[in-house]
Amino acid sequence: MVDPVGWDRSARDEPPFLEVVQAAVLDRVQVDLEYEKPGSPPSRRRVHPYGLVAKGGVWYLLAGTDAGRRTFRLSRVRGVAVTTEPALVPEGPDLAREWASAREESLARARASGVQVEVEVTEGAVLRLTAALGGRATVEEDGTASRKGWRRLTLTLPSERAAASVLA
Repeated sequence: MVDPVGWDRSARDEPPFLEVVQAAVLDRVQVDLEYEKPGSPPSRRRVHPYGLVAKGGVWYLLAGTDAGRRTFRLSRVRGVAVTTEPALVPEGPDLAREWASAREESLARARASGVQVEVEVTEGAVLRLTAALGGRATVEEDGTASRKGWRRLTLTLPSERAAASVLA
């Protein structure tokens, strides 16, 4: 599946294990991933690949784990070992629905631990601002702008870095 709207339009990556993981998805076999989350050492995970999603040029693997469905950014994969064991994949998985659910969960986590920024922008800038957010933030309006023709918005972004990037 390809989702053309990126989290961050500058993010583009070509993961070295894309072809190996793609073959495992098609062969419906389990894989062991050496996966590195930001700020943590790599860890080994056995996963049941459901499918791959390209979002704004960044590849993600949707997979089942002992803890339920998870999303893995392929550029964080440091190694892959394909097994011969069959992957346990939901009957006829709807990749678009699974991706939408994973995306909503990610945004919910970002809202819960994210950074809130209040801005006042002109009516004409609202559309450009929301387009620049690209789905990476929630936008709420309280109707208390200080000037006529302006709107006060509260943006909730996943981090200070994301907030600085969007506002710049």
